[in-house]
Amino acid sequence: MAERSTDIEAALARYIPRHVLSSGHGDKPSQRDFNGVVLMLDIAGFTSLTQAFVGEISAGAERLSGILDCYFGCMTDIAVRHGGDVLDVVGDAVLVAWTCQARPLEIGRVAVQCGLAMQAALPEIVAQTGVQLRQRVSVASGPLTHFIVGGVAEKWHCLTAGNPLIEAAFANTHGGPDNVVVSALLWQQLAPCSTGRVLADGRAVVSSVVEASSLPVSLLADGAGIQSDLARYVSQPLLDRLRMGGGHWLGEFRTVTTLFMGVPGVDCTRSDALNLLQTVIEGAQRIHARVGGTLMRLSSDDKGVFLLAAFGLPLTAREDDAVRALTAAQVFSQYLREHSIPVNLGVATGPVFYADSGSTKRRHAGLTGGAVNLAARLMVASRGGILCDGTTRVAACRGFQFESCEPVVAKGLADPVPVWQPGVRLAHERRAFLGTVVGRTDEMRRMSQALTIVEQGASAAFVLRGEPGIGKSRLIADMASRARERGMRIAWGAGYSLETGSVYFPWRQIFAQMLSANEDVDEASARRAAAAIVSDDERLTSWLPLLDDVLPLHFMPTEVTEQMSSQARAASLRVLVVGFAMRLTRIKPLLLIADDLHWFDYASASLLLALISARVPGLMVLIGTRPLGLGAALATRETLAQAELIELDALSPAEVGVLISGRMAVMQASHALVEFVSSRTAGNPFYAEELMLALRTAGQLELVDGEARLCLARNLGCRCLMSCAASSSAA
Repeated sequence: MAERSTDIEAALARYIPRHVLSSGHGDKPSQRDFNGVVLMLDIAGFTSLTQAFVGEISAGAERLSGILDCYFGCMTDIAVRHGGDVLDVVGDAVLVAWTCQARPLEIGRVAVQCGLAMQAALPEIVAQTGVQLRQRVSVASGPLTHFIVGGVAEKWHCLTAGNPLIEAAFANTHGGPDNVVVSALLWQQLAPCSTGRVLADGRAVVSSVVEASSLPVSLLADGAGIQSDLARYVSQPLLDRLRMGGGHWLGEFRTVTTLFMGVPGVDCTRSDALNLLQTVIEGAQRIHARVGGTLMRLSSDDKGVFLLAAFGLPLTAREDDAVRALTAAQVFSQYLREHSIPVNLGVATGPVFYADSGSTKRRHAGLTGGAVNLAARLMVASRGGILCDGTTRVAACRGFQFESCEPVVAKGLADPVPVWQPGVRLAHERRAFLGTVVGRTDEMRRMSQALTIVEQGASAAFVLRGEPGIGKSRLIADMASRARERGMRIAWGAGYSLETGSVYFPWRQIFAQMLSANEDVDEASARRAAAAIVSDDERLTSWLPLLDDVLPLHFMPTEVTEQMSSQARAASLRVLVVGFAMRLTRIKPLLLIADDLHWFDYASASLLLALISARVPGLMVLIGTRPLGLGAALATRETLAQAELIELDALSPAEVGVLISGRMAVMQASHALVEFVSSRTAGNPFYAEELMLALRTAGQLELVDGEARLCLARNLGCRCLMSCAASSSAA
């Protein structure tokens, strides 16, 4: 076991900058100021290279992984041989740093040597891979700072910042491909021992260093002297990959929603920079821990400090990743406004390449692709707001209203890009799905009849059971809309895969809606509302502090609740909830929705079981669940036994045709298109819609005389996109 742990730590060390490995960092935010030299290596046309392999499915992923390993392995090895600390791979750029406290001129020459060696090595890489690559190298020197910030859930992020990074980014744009450009300040120091061409702004294109220098390479030997807590510096998806038994893996194309968060107001040269960075990253960590997604990177360049988050990585993907990304963007924007920190946010969705690349000494796991670049461009264009692309808008239209904005014209984009700004979150009964339910006539009839008898004082409970994407949430949304039209109260809660260990998690949403008009609960108002509901019962009133087990309403504990054991608290809370429901339904019938029951924790399922078993007059409970596995809790199984079961089967081909026509806003779909979609999705509505989106994005649909038709002239890898959609849903 100890050997296995050592192997993992040795593998992790290859993904972490050398200055972090040797920092002795503890459990507090830290910074270290130093004089240094930075090198920026930028690859031209890298995104185009990635996009060229998108449609080749596994063969494209395998070949692109090989190209990246060859390129980044060679370049990082050159940096390491020259004593450089490979800080990060930011998109298509590699950042390397040297500390030069004692020998600044010597270090400057070595850094330029490193850049020249990188340019000299490129032709051999081109010959090996068969891919024409061009690259720019820039070098700058001056005061720099290493920051380590975060700490939420024991995860820390590293950032190296300072004016030399900004200068290197500017210098990179002044030289042509195959050049090594140095800053004006560094050229003044290197001119006596170098040859080069001076540019108009004082920078120089260096062709050789006359007096070559070398540095000893101070790297940790494999496994020797490595800390035992390196997992806190890498993302969870990478950590999971390494723990599953691989020092490196074959990259894969995935449909991912990327969120870029820029904080241009954070000046890393200021004395309060550490506190500002800690505020930013701690807030981002807490928000993403709640909403989902993975914080991939904290970086700094000429555009300021920015963060990259990804929604849809392996083992974390969900079918509502786009909704989660926009939710994170809105909450993060509000959080930073409260701290008077400006923020720009850009969101884009599409196929990206998630891969591990590099050498045995230094590796990197990251994302490349058009969606990543587009999100970065939208971040810059947002000017204090949130902008998203059309794919994100379509994927998140069930969760948000959107406002169209002026198309964005940005570097690297041939045409102006249509963009939208996410607005108001949709109400719960509209959030799951918009549009008309296709098929399900008998199911709708049975539940509509139940609504009628519930209005008359009866009780009812239904379970909608079916595979992922079969239409449970769409049907629930339609029933919620019908109940609201009848004037019924709606309370909605759902389980989540990442919250199965959070006791009463689905009930937080339900209670919030019982006690207020929405989930934005004001504690004082909620306490007053709860007290008013049970004001006729002294015993239930004394139990109100039990609600703090579900929602932090901060009731003062009573003598009764202080003496309760944990089992007594749970049993009394169930009685209290039934009492709440009985009193609320006397005023207005209640539809209580419990979606994704398969993700409910035991306590939440027991609470739901108690409510159904009480047969509260005027209450209808509507449950959505996948088929339960063998490990499902007894309370969950008993809940299903207490309700009327409705099994949701696949749509027929005719119903798939209606679905296509409605979603495409056409009169009809051709027989070939219906057959293509129906056969490849097995009549699953969610998969059918995802395939339709993939076909439209790939340009394989055409509209002729009001009919949607399949165009198979261009095979752009729909199976790959369907695989991405299927993996997201399965999560």
